[in-house]
Parts: sequence; structure tokens; C-alpha cells
Amino acid sequence: MDVWLFAMLSAGMMISPTTGDEPSENTLDVKVFFTDGPVAKPEGNSYTQDSDEEEDFTFDTGGDDQASNFLTENLRVGIDLLTRFETTRERDQNGWLHAFGLDIHKVISDDQGDIGTLLLQPYAVRRDSLPLPNHVDEDHRWEFEAHDFYFNLTRFGQGRTNIRIGHFDVPYGLEPYVDTHFTLRQFAPMQNIGTKKDWGISLNGTLPDFDYEVALTRGSGVEYVDKSHNYVVAGRIGTPADENFVIGFSAMYAEIIDPMHVMRYRMGLPMSEMMMFNPKHDIIRRHRFGVDVTSVQGQFTLRGECSVGEDFDQDVILALVDIEWTNPDGTWKAWLQGFYWAQDGTTGWDADVTMRTGVNWNFASPWTLSAQLTHDFESYLNRVDDTIFTAQLRRTF
Repeated sequence: MDVWLFAMLSAGMMISPTTGDEPSENTLDVKVFFTDGPVAKPEGNSYTQDSDEEEDFTFDTGGDDQASNFLTENLRVGIDLLTRFETTRERDQNGWLHAFGLDIHKVISDDQGDIGTLLLQPYAVRRDSLPLPNHVDEDHRWEFEAHDFYFNLTRFGQGRTNIRIGHFDVPYGLEPYVDTHFTLRQFAPMQNIGTKKDWGISLNGTLPDFDYEVALTRGSGVEYVDKSHNYVVAGRIGTPADENFVIGFSAMYAEIIDPMHVMRYRMGLPMSEMMMFNPKHDIIRRHRFGVDVTSVQGQFTLRGECSVGEDFDQDVILALVDIEWTNPDGTWKAWLQGFYWAQDGTTGWDADVTMRTGVNWNFASPWTLSAQLTHDFESYLNRVDDTIFTAQLRRTF
């Protein structure tokens, strides 16, 4: 752990460890918190995880205490390691995913108070014999990925009017308010809007009666890709996320890079139009309107989301229901999720209908073991209905 910390801090300043029992006058006492979970989405969300362990380190700052304090005060660093196995019944395929990364959370302040929050999550990810996302060109290779990678300026609005810039969740539906970072359970952003996170800028805040966020993003997902007219404009407004009952309303208009849904649209066209259809750069034009609801009832949390809209001129409907149970000490979590997605092509409505059930066991903090079973009841374009089993072992510290 000392090596990771040393490498990170030395990128910003020259550091050499002190010797002896007493620190010199040019030393800095640094507190680094090791969390039991990833340091994710730290502001304005009820599921933020607090640290229970801390260690002290002392470094020689070479006399520049002010610069060193700026870099290291209010800094939390976590390390995330995981491996995931997936097997399919009908396709008879097995695959693996391995990842390791950092969760770096820094509150930047000065004499007048907090300026904003910096959250960086650089990851190295390898996929073996798994379906590849758009940003990955080759199987069996380590790829760099920036997950949450942003700065949220909070100085001027006192939490009511903040400016976020970087790579963050597109503000639509349930996804920004549930921590699904490298968890088996996911909601619907990829199927519905075409990306989970995107590069851009947003205006966000928390008011006494509601939370809100409105964003303009690139429309390219994990990588920043400028194809001259790809973009996403999205926003959500809802009751405060820390209440037991939350309702939110979302809207989106986009011209987004989404090869899979461009293909789905093409397959829904008449044969005469299918051969002529050739969208530039696999960009699809879409709009969405949606509502999401969360209700906490003791150890159960009920969530639902519904969206309507169009991909080009084809109507699209999405509906999702999620039931979550957590035991009193938080070591066990189970969920049941139903998912319906349909598109009105030339031959009529065609749909994906899927159910997922899973469990997460925090068996020896910070170790967690998760498993999920996914079954297709109906598949778009007459694809093979499959059953997928996924298991994941993860350590965050």
C-alpha cells in the first residue's frame, strides 16, 4: 500500500520519507483513509460509504508546507481489485473479466471553505471471451478505462448550483442514484440511452424540495470521440435522494454513437429501405422521456423506471422493476429484477424480456462475493433466448 500512496503523491511533489522518532519542522502529517468500499459518487447521495480505518504517514515536504497541504488534505484513496466469471447455457461460452483500479476522492479547499470535489477512478480492465463494448477493439488485452473522472465545483452555489466537468453518469433515470460501479446488478442506461457515463459538463444541485442535474455530453461513452455532431443533452429532476420515497422525471435528446441500436433500427426497416440506410459514424438520433420511483420499506427497497421515446422514427418503450433486500447488518443483499424493452419496427413491436436475480455477500470485509442468474424470456430479432450465470469476487481497500 505504501508503494501506491508514494507513487500517487510523488506525481504532485517531491517526497522523501523522514527518519527518526520526531518529525522535522518541514514535515507533513498525512491521513489516508482506507474504505470498505469504493469511494464513489461522494456528494449528494445517500449510499456514500464512510471510512472506518485510517493510518498516518509522515513525509518530508522540503519546506513547501502550503503546497503539500493543498495536495493531501481531505484526501481519500481506495484500491479496487476484482475478477468475474460468466458462462452461458445456450451459446455454451465461458468468459472472464479482471480489473484493478484506484478510487481517489479529494475535497479541494482554501481559507474561505470548500471549492469542490475531485473524483478519479482510473482502471485497467481485461476481458477474455466476453462480448466487447464499443470502446474495446481486441479480446484478451488490458485496456485503460476512466470511470468516474470529474471535478464538481461547489464553491459558489452552496450545494444548490454546482458545475461538474469530466466523465460522469448521464443524468437520466435510476442509474445516477444507485451505486452500480462494477457490480453485477445494473439498470438500463446502455439499452435505453446508449451509454452509462459520458464526457461533458453539467449543472447540478440539491435544493430543500428536490435534486436536479442537466448535462451536455459528447455522446461517445468511455472514450472521448468527436465525430462532428455527436452529443447528448439530458436532465433529471426529483425529490431528494436521501428520502424513503423518491420520484424523478428525466428527459434526453441525443445524436449518440451506438452501433448496436443502429443495427436494430436497420433490421426493423423494409428491405427496400434497409439497403439504403447508412447512418454516418453509427450515430443514432433518439429522444426519451422517463419517470423513476424508489421506495424504502424496512429491509426492502423497491425501484421502478419507465421510458418512452424514439430511435430515429421508431417508437421505443422501456420498463424496469427492481426489488432489493438487505439484512440488518448489511452483509447480505439480494435482488430480483425484471426488464422489458421493445421497439416498433416495420413488422410491428419486437421486444427483449429478461429477468435477473442475484445475491451479494460481504463475507469478510472488505471481501465481497456476488452471483447473478439472468434468463431471457424473449429476445429482439429472434435471437437465441439464453441463460447466463455470473460470479464475482471483489476486494476494496
